[in-house]
Amino acid sequence: MDSAATYTIVHLIKSLDTIVGRSPDETLGSVLSQVSSSHAAIFVFNTSNTFVGLISPQKTLYSSNYPYKTKISSILFKPPTITKNTPIYEVAEHMLATRIYSLPVLTVDGSVEGVIFAKDILSQIIGTPSLLQFLSNIIKPHYPITAHKNSTVKDIYHLMKE
Repeated sequence: MDSAATYTIVHLIKSLDTIVGRSPDETLGSVLSQVSSSHAAIFVFNTSNTFVGLISPQKTLYSSNYPYKTKISSILFKPPTITKNTPIYEVAEHMLATRIYSLPVLTVDGSVEGVIFAKDILSQIIGTPSLLQFLSNIIKPHYPITAHKNSTVKDIYHLMKE
């Protein structure tokens, strides 16, 4: 392989039609019901259809305990800057760091061009052995959280929160 930059996400970008897009005036309770996974981001757009940030269901559910009536405008965060020329390994690192497996791909002016999904990255890695080898040397996996089979939901919730 020549370099890490050889493996960009340009051919993996999907349309914005595939994401959950919401308004900053909505409440956390109303938007959380729209996602299928705690790792699927909620993309927030203002009334001018300008991207203003993301909501992480995983963070709001397990780390922060925001009330369901919280306006999502108060808990938005700016995602890492990803462009169509960003190397796959950098996007994978961002996904692991944020625990969000769908991230926006931005244009030079900062508008959202599309979205990149972890499942598409994994498919690309499986089909490219040299990329798999390269990534295995760069990205270190998180170890799974385990619990005894007789643990209560409360015990597991606290483990997940930590």
